[in-house]
Amino acid sequence: MIDDASVDEVYSARFLQRLQGTERTVFVEELYRALKPGAEALIITPYWTSVGTIRNPTHK
Repeated sequence: MIDDASVDEVYSARFLQRLQGTERTVFVEELYRALKPGAEALIITPYWTSVGTIRNPTHK
């Protein structure tokens, strides 16, 4: 387990859109708990109408 307020920076790419709604809430809550005050989180997700969305049948 990651300690509270112990992370300086988080990078997440093409992960968040794979989670269900409740899982997204848990992810964001954990992110908030783990980040230090003033830390940064970069979360990258594809735009919902992008070609990559319809190309991947498992995309949520």
